[in-house]
Amino acid sequence: MKLNTNNLKDVEAGFLVVAAGTYFAKVTSKKLEPNKPKTGNNLVIQVKLLDDTLIKFDGEKRENKGNALCTRWISMVKTEKYDPDRAIKELALASGRDEKSEDDFNIEDIAEYVKVVLEFEPAGRVDGKNLPDRNSISKFLPITAEDNFTPPSI
Repeated sequence: MKLNTNNLKDVEAGFLVVAAGTYFAKVTSKKLEPNKPKTGNNLVIQVKLLDDTLIKFDGEKRENKGNALCTRWISMVKTEKYDPDRAIKELALASGRDEKSEDDFNIEDIAEYVKVVLEFEPAGRVDGKNLPDRNSISKFLPITAEDNFTPPSI
């Protein structure tokens, strides 16, 4: 039984790591998951980059084949030095909420399309683990009329 839908030579394995910058993105997953110490939850948001052409972290241009994914974990646990409401407000503004809104912001309110600011993180050890080159989402931004954004078919 054939398992692949495309010629394997045309399939890029893994996730594409792109240069730092601002990208259009589609939110493909949004869920609450328990954090590792079991003291609360993380809001886990996965996005797919939508720009037709992407520039890899090494400068090589690549056609976007839909494998440029990135995930952000937002801790929902308030501490003395961290308030999750700051990250949630950023997400609410990126989702089209007014800065002065007094309404609650729910997981269902997260916009389908946003802009993301990505950072490039080179391979290295983090918390005792060897990690590959990767991207991280440092910020969510709203898509504005000036962006002339049309959702692509990716």
